[in-house]
Amino acid sequence: MYNILLVDDQVIETKIVRKIINSHGLPLIAASATNGEEALELLQESPFDILFTDIKMPGMDGLTLAKHAKMLNPSVQTIVYSAFGEFEYAKEAIDLGVVHYLLKPLDIDEFVRVIDKTIALCDHAAKVRMAFEERGYTEAGLDKGNEAENGTALDSDDRDEQVRKVIRDVRELVEQHYGTPDLDIEYLASRVFLSSSYLGHLFKTHTGHNLGKYIIRVRMEYASKLLVTTNYKVADVGQKVGYANPSYFSHLFKIHFGCTPVQYRESGTSL
Repeated sequence: MYNILLVDDQVIETKIVRKIINSHGLPLIAASATNGEEALELLQESPFDILFTDIKMPGMDGLTLAKHAKMLNPSVQTIVYSAFGEFEYAKEAIDLGVVHYLLKPLDIDEFVRVIDKTIALCDHAAKVRMAFEERGYTEAGLDKGNEAENGTALDSDDRDEQVRKVIRDVRELVEQHYGTPDLDIEYLASRVFLSSSYLGHLFKTHTGHNLGKYIIRVRMEYASKLLVTTNYKVADVGQKVGYANPSYFSHLFKIHFGCTPVQYRESGTSL
């Protein structure tokens, strides 16, 4: 069973959603709130696995609530729904990592499909947490120590080694998958069994580098080598280091090296 928070200023809407959940036997325990402020208080008091929120509400809107929910719990799965189908709402929802964007009135079959997918994501997150704990440490343990299998607290050397291992694993993953378009902090976090926010904090604290910028740096280093050692077109070089959009690749390359990929190739410079 997972906990879901239903948020809508129209009480009849949350009642309809509750009825769908019950009639379809969905494994959800539902709580509800009538506005963003009330919902935020509930999120601060209790952990929720899923946030299902309207966008247009008096006071705090649903997208702002979704931002706060992610900061409180990076693993929360958010679904937004609204009578307003304008593209800017959907785009912002996608940028926030929202699982799905539904329009009112709800289509029951679509709602059930989306909930099933969301529950699958929750199942995956639970398995990741379990696998992480089976490796003998937790996020808190990396900083403060945790209980080992024999019941004794891990000492400072053990924690330091855990941190070093996580950093090594992340570096290796970036080196192995720099050409994968989907390589990002969320992917890396799932591979080392940490939340993305915590991994970013850990990597920055122990290496001095922002993890997102580190990914870009590695990609740019490989791109520069390809430019001076091969005859690949600039667009092809960009694709080989994970960027399908040639303009975006060239933009990042210029920020990193101070010149365009073509200028870099013509100069014959190699890292």
